[in-house]
Amino acid sequence: MKKAREVWTITTASILGFLLAFVLRGENRAERPTIVLRESATSTSAPAASVANIVEAAVPGVVNISSSRFGHEASLGSGIIISKDGDIITNHHVVDGAELVEVTFSDGRAFTADVTGVDRPSDLAVLKIRNPPAELTVLPLGTGASLRLGDQVLAIGNPFGVGQTVTQGIVSAKGRADLGIVDYEDFIQTDAAINPGNSGGALVSRDGKLVGINTAILSRTGGYQGISFAIPTEMAMPIARELIAHGKVSRGFLGVGIMDLTPRAAEAMGLSKVTGVLIGDVGEDTPAERAGLEVRDVVLSIDGEATPSAGKLRNYIALAGPRGEVRLQIVRGHRHFALKARLEELKKVEDRREIRSELDAFAPRSSPSGLEREPSAVRAFRSMRRMREA
Repeated sequence: MKKAREVWTITTASILGFLLAFVLRGENRAERPTIVLRESATSTSAPAASVANIVEAAVPGVVNISSSRFGHEASLGSGIIISKDGDIITNHHVVDGAELVEVTFSDGRAFTADVTGVDRPSDLAVLKIRNPPAELTVLPLGTGASLRLGDQVLAIGNPFGVGQTVTQGIVSAKGRADLGIVDYEDFIQTDAAINPGNSGGALVSRDGKLVGINTAILSRTGGYQGISFAIPTEMAMPIARELIAHGKVSRGFLGVGIMDLTPRAAEAMGLSKVTGVLIGDVGEDTPAERAGLEVRDVVLSIDGEATPSAGKLRNYIALAGPRGEVRLQIVRGHRHFALKARLEELKKVEDRREIRSELDAFAPRSSPSGLEREPSAVRAFRSMRRMREA
């Protein structure tokens, strides 16, 4: 009897358990949409800010470029679509002297392109696709100025002609100049792997915006060694617009020789801060002379933008273009004041020239800071071997 009761109890429990499971299954079935939504929310697919999603959106906007001369392939590189009309920005050295240019999209479609214009001093060029397809991907624009050191960036291009490739790195430095790569330099430095063939490709921020055009690497082997350079969009895009509109770039010209201000020179001139750009020469009958600039003036800012380096000031003047008026904040001795200058067109790019060896050749005769009499000042100025024109 006891055994029968135990069997009944187990059977009853089994039946009750079955009924309870059936009821719960029915409830779960009724709640299935909620369960599905929860599973979707915790899915293993990439979130909106993932690298994969950024790459998927950006890759169609980057093309492979092959150029040929005399029937032979001259170079391989990359380019970035910058308009729905089929305009592409790339590096000048990718298409230099090309007779035929072909661009290939990430889906394999290939089109012939014409060279709209080139700008050797910045190593930039613009192409135009013949009969472009209806749907073109144009990357949203960001700026190199918005980047911070340590920010992650993606490099998209066609290294060694193997096909479209994506690499990742961080921003190592900004405002790199005086590297001798091109005449006008303001590079973003990254450690994203860039190799021959990546030139003209996209440097993309983690929010999916185009922030630079990959241009060069620093290498002793010809391959990637951890130092890559990209032209920031705020420098590249005005040049691209000029090339599209006029086929050439017209740069502003102030008529000065400028140098970075070193601590020794600042001390010799009696300046309390080592900031700004030193005027080492003022050309005759130039906008600088007419505006009242003098040798040994220090330019602190232009149009409210700080000028921490000669390269920064030179680039700003160039991009301002001819006939533009600029406002310069100046330190002369212990006086702070502002000057206005109306720029002319730069007729010839002379990137570098040797500073004159005789101090008196570029220092004014009257010297409030006693520049001529101080050996330390002489050494400071002579240590600045090169002066740049702006």
